[in-house]
Amino acid sequence: MTVDRVIVAERVLDRKVAIVTGGASGIGRATALLFAQAGARVAIFDLDETGGEQAVEEIQSNGGSAIFVRTDVSLAHDVETAVKRAAEKFGQLDVSFNGAGLSGRKWGDGPTADCTEEAWDRVLAINLKSVFLGCKYAIREMLKAGGGAIVNLSSVLGLVGGDEDFATHAYAASKGGIISLTRSIAAYYAPQQIRANVICPGLIAGAPRRTRRFARACVNFNR
Repeated sequence: MTVDRVIVAERVLDRKVAIVTGGASGIGRATALLFAQAGARVAIFDLDETGGEQAVEEIQSNGGSAIFVRTDVSLAHDVETAVKRAAEKFGQLDVSFNGAGLSGRKWGDGPTADCTEEAWDRVLAINLKSVFLGCKYAIREMLKAGGGAIVNLSSVLGLVGGDEDFATHAYAASKGGIISLTRSIAAYYAPQQIRANVICPGLIAGAPRRTRRFARACVNFNR
């Protein structure tokens, strides 16, 4: 039995409340749907209203409970307001999944010598600052509840370098920062019953050619 089937079969999140940033699409949406299947009441934070509302409708059509809150995860006021709304709606907060993120290629992310300042600022605001804000305000609610669990989405590029096909250094820096932040949160808040973990996936549902290039880049890095 696969991990997702075990989670759903045992309803390990029954009566829990979970926040999912970036829940309108991709990994975030899949996470929100799985959390709901596992029994959680889910709050989806995203700028994509269409995708977010569709995710909520899918959860509700399967008997789950969910809300969508349009949120710019790079803005403290937006995140604080969204977290408070979720906690007020469902009465508590138990789980926070910080999955919002983007690639900065269209703004000029690339090798350090070529990376634009705009790309650096945009990528770190969405990929790293958003995780900081998500954790900051979620932790405040979790402390009231006596504990909770945080899962932050990083990337394998936060652990290893890549060749020219994956030389997005602002992105890599943001994902490396998530790993360090999560480690610090885990160490500091463990005595207060708050767990923090980080996931570092590779390419998700990518084209085979891109996947092969990425694998080759990681191999070359480790030689």
